[in-house]
Amino acid sequence: MNPSDPQLWLRLRRPGGQDDADPAVAEALAAARRDPKRAAELHREEEADTAISRALHDSTQPPPDLLPRLLALGGSRVIRTPWFQTAPARMLRWAACVVLLAALAAWWLQPRREPARFAEFRQQMIQTLERAEGPLDLASPDLQEIRRWLAARQAPDHLPAGSRLGESAPLGCRLLRWQGRPVALICFRLDGGRRAHLLVAATDAFADPPPAEPTLARQDSWTTAAWSRGDWAYLLAGRDVSPEELQRLL
Repeated sequence: MNPSDPQLWLRLRRPGGQDDADPAVAEALAAARRDPKRAAELHREEEADTAISRALHDSTQPPPDLLPRLLALGGSRVIRTPWFQTAPARMLRWAACVVLLAALAAWWLQPRREPARFAEFRQQMIQTLERAEGPLDLASPDLQEIRRWLAARQAPDHLPAGSRLGESAPLGCRLLRWQGRPVALICFRLDGGRRAHLLVAATDAFADPPPAEPTLARQDSWTTAAWSRGDWAYLLAGRDVSPEELQRLL
């Protein structure tokens, strides 16, 4: 068929007038309407096209009860991605892993502190007693109460077996620290208002814990005795106390 044939443009024309503004279609329509016979045929074709379009439209419409039926089958459910599977959650997990690895690396690379020598411990404890020999964390003449107080704070509460310290009059106790570890200090009354101070620490805090038998030593105006029993190291110190007096307590 010749593309310039008006009949071709009329057959290609879509119903509804979408193509009527096209010059070729407009010219073909004008020519058909000038001919009464052709105008009647055009009218019949338009009616047929409209009927066919309406039938096709009606046949493709969903049933009016389709939505309720889909909802009844669970079509209204929205599938949500769990939060832990979302991108922000994955980023948080990666960040937590990085922080954990950094903490482990810092711990692994930090310098290891070697156990100190017992002489350093003795010197520091004497200095501590000289600065604050008076105040006590717990003032009590009851040795059992003192031991309970220390145990409740994860401090050593062990008295050396075989000593006469349990027969002395306790004054109370303090909780000290040595390289971050707890040290128990129990004070006992001596004649003339003097005091004897018993310090208890774990033996593994020292590179050279004292021997099993008490060793006496002098440091300025202080007399000390040091020894170990099992897992515990003991230091007994007294200001202006003779070695004989300290020995009698042991």
